[in-house]
Amino acid sequence: MSDVAVVIMAGGEGRRLRPYTYYCPKPLVKVSGRPLLEYSLELAESSKFSEVYVIGNYLGYQIKKYLVDSYSCAKYLHEDEFLGTAGILRKFYDFDNVIVINADVISDISLDDLYAHHVELLSDVTVATKDYTTEIPYAVVNTEEGYIKKIREKPTYMNRIATGIYVLSQKALGIGICHQGKSRIDMPEVIKRCVGASLPVVVYPIKGTWIEVGNPESLLLAEKICR
Repeated sequence: MSDVAVVIMAGGEGRRLRPYTYYCPKPLVKVSGRPLLEYSLELAESSKFSEVYVIGNYLGYQIKKYLVDSYSCAKYLHEDEFLGTAGILRKFYDFDNVIVINADVISDISLDDLYAHHVELLSDVTVATKDYTTEIPYAVVNTEEGYIKKIREKPTYMNRIATGIYVLSQKALGIGICHQGKSRIDMPEVIKRCVGASLPVVVYPIKGTWIEVGNPESLLLAEKICR
């Protein structure tokens, strides 16, 4: 579908993943013997969308070479300066919709189902989400004017988090990004602007596998998941 672009954001420095990323861009760090970027490319490859772009910046020449050698169907686009997690999307305003994937996530999400959900709900922004549990390893005390009113032993909290996978319409790109000049902008700010403009912004819950490989600990976890 030429009216839809899949854009894989692969330009970050990967500072939290050092020392692995001193001489290797994070998208090419190996997870179970395969470059992290390969997992996102396979998501795109298994969908009906043929316009696939990979955005590079930090050590981008390595990513470009990898695509030439292994995934020539994906187009490489270099970001000359760091524009945040959404700034480069200004270049995709001509598309009716853009599917955005952060290159540091591994998931079994169906991009076809995600897009169908976006279209069915007449959404301008669809955010793929995942339920995330946080356990406090201590007793939590609620007080009022110095008196304890409630105490909970090691409570667990459930939150819905954004997974780094989105669909944005041309209208959302215009309001959230393109009308803001060429400054750096991150995706949460784009979503905030779209909500403020009363555009329909919906969620698409991921029921299956999802992990962000952002630090050495999550890299080890990803290794176990992808074996």
